[in-house]
Amino acid sequence: MIDRFLRQKIEPQLKMLLTRDEYEYIDQFFSEVYLDEDENGNQLVALHPLKDEYMTMEFSYLTGSYVRQAFWGEVKQKGILL
Repeated sequence: MIDRFLRQKIEPQLKMLLTRDEYEYIDQFFSEVYLDEDENGNQLVALHPLKDEYMTMEFSYLTGSYVRQAFWGEVKQKGILL
C-alpha cells in the first residue's frame, strides 16, 4: 500500500494526465503500486493500469512528477510491491 504522503505528491501530477471523466479511476490506479528503477538507478513509482491495459505510468519517487510509461508485466517482475 502506498503511503499517503507519496500519493499526495503523485495524485496532482496524475490528474494533469487524465480527463475529468477519468478521475473516477484514480483509486484504481493506486490499488497496486510498485517501486521500479530507470536505467540510471532513479526510483520510480508505477501505478496499476486500467483494466485490459498493458502500459503503466511511472512517476518520480522523489518529486511525484510523471516520468514515463512502462510495460506493466515487466514492472511487476522486477519491481517491489509497495
